[in-house]
Amino acid sequence: MITMISCDPGHEGGLALWDENGLVEVVKNEHRRKIIPMVFPHNENVLGVMEENHAIYGQSISNTFAQGVNQGKVDELLSIACYRVEKVSAQSWMRDFGVPAKMEVKERKHWIKDKAERLLGQPIILRLADAVAIGLTYRLKV
Repeated sequence: MITMISCDPGHEGGLALWDENGLVEVVKNEHRRKIIPMVFPHNENVLGVMEENHAIYGQSISNTFAQGVNQGKVDELLSIACYRVEKVSAQSWMRDFGVPAKMEVKERKHWIKDKAERLLGQPIILRLADAVAIGLTYRLKV
């Protein structure tokens, strides 16, 4: 039974579904409806943990808007699928996950993916690594 959904709501993000034994499945955001039958009707015990996105200095208005729209869609799905949704900043989960400061974006993505794969003992798609790392961070803290 699914106990947690961790989420990177960005355009290239995804949802990671967890049970009491670990990672069950990772789904790209564009396939988010796939999780509904996996969660219902047992969603009274499902916790949602989602990265809270914000505008980035220098980012275009259309990119910021698209990011907000996508976050709203994922937020709505989690509010239906979960009994509680916790939002975490990228800065806080990355610090808790041990991501070194001052890394270039591409290098940081690969570092997060590599660490998540080591902790799980299984391969992860690069674009979905943040969703998995958010879940791992939450599970390690609790």
